Amino acid sequence: MQQQIRCFLSSFLAVYFLGISLPTYACDDGYAIVSGRTNYPPLSWRQDDYLDGGLVQLAKNLFSSVNVKATSDEGGPWKRILLRAQRGDIDLLLGIRRSKHREEYLVFIEPPVTPAVQSVFVHKNRNFDYSEWSDLKGKTGNITLGTQFGKEFDAYIIENLDMEYSETPEQIFKKLVLNRVDYMLAPLATTILFLEKEGLSFEITNKRVPLNVIDEYFAIPKNSPCVKHAAAIANNLKNTAGSDVMDNIIETNFMLWFKQKGISDEMKF
Repeated sequence: MQQQIRCFLSSFLAVYFLGISLPTYACDDGYAIVSGRTNYPPLSWRQDDYLDGGLVQLAKNLFSSVNVKATSDEGGPWKRILLRAQRGDIDLLLGIRRSKHREEYLVFIEPPVTPAVQSVFVHKNRNFDYSEWSDLKGKTGNITLGTQFGKEFDAYIIENLDMEYSETPEQIFKKLVLNRVDYMLAPLATTILFLEKEGLSFEITNKRVPLNVIDEYFAIPKNSPCVKHAAAIANNLKNTAGSDVMDNIIETNFMLWFKQKGISDEMKF
């Protein structure tokens, strides 16, 4: 009875304070909710009131292999998504980076779904030399809230760098254009897409030397009924990772995002 009351209160507070429409079904009934970033094409992005993208498609395929129908929600701010995962309102997280803290409440599915190259972006009129992390000292950087860059660099930020945090990439682009920050740190491929979308690819550019490369995973909350499928999903993902399926999914969703956002296929990078 107490467990039922806690579940009810959790659902009520989520709807009341966060405006989240929670599912009325669960993995035990053959359904699952997946969630992730709303601004991470071609892996995940918001289309109307749901998430679309390569990782969404792959997650649906993997759940289908264990006779579970997966549905994507509308995503949201990354920190809110992590909070919902802790509460058990989400059955699978898309493209999450591994950390010791997150392992306390998530089961990470091996192998990683994709490596993500992280880059330093600057305004072309205020460029500076970059070849190693120490070149960022004495400058003001900006990253999106909730983003992690690996244990080593996250610690380096705290100890050595002046860093600001914003809700969206578009907010950081504006700061770069207005000379409010010196650089931003972000995923290479996704940020290039957003720069094209915003018409800023001739103003903001990335450094040739990457910041680092981080593996990104699928992860199932430990309090989700779907955790019982973790081993089977991992096995199916392993077979997918060893084929060209993932490459085809990414390529297809790359073009889908361009089409949905009204960006010409003729654009050059």
